[in-house]
Amino acid sequence: MKHLFTLVIILFCTESFAQLTDYTYTPEGKLLFTEVITEEGKSQPGLYKLAQDVYSEIPKRKKELEDENFSLSIEQKLTLHEKGILSRIPYADIQFDMKLEFKDGRYRYLLSDFEFLPYERNRYGKYVVLQRKRKDLESVVDTEEWKSHSETFLQAIEAEIAYLNMAMHGNPVSLNETNEKTVEVSEEW
Repeated sequence: MKHLFTLVIILFCTESFAQLTDYTYTPEGKLLFTEVITEEGKSQPGLYKLAQDVYSEIPKRKKELEDENFSLSIEQKLTLHEKGILSRIPYADIQFDMKLEFKDGRYRYLLSDFEFLPYERNRYGKYVVLQRKRKDLESVVDTEEWKSHSETFLQAIEAEIAYLNMAMHGNPVSLNETNEKTVEVSEEW
């Protein structure tokens, strides 16, 4: 009975974890993570100021502030690794844009423009990003090599979204380390 209860808990957690990441494709075929979150009793300027404060404290992030539209655009980067003999080996950097838009009582995030930058060992034995091999993530997703990294990628995106949601609730935590459908992002949300 004890093992059955543990199995039910694990299955429940796995099922709820799998439903966290919901991604879509734009009509142009681009990968998009988006959601509208309701924050009762918070004003548009209040939500915007909270997001500014949260993302100003995190190093190595470029910010483009658009005060008149109450939106925030942040360039993000995450690194995927492979298991090496003694340590992890960098596989690729994934760069993407996170756009936050605010209205009274709600905010919307849009994670888009994913770029894939593979690593390669240079002549000195160090792993470096190959800028000349930069390509859209959508062109890599269908390859066999990507399948071993897709779960790690989704977990990293989930962590980014969870950090954002915790921060917007006023509970920022440290930032550590599916469905397919087509959606059109409209200006009215």
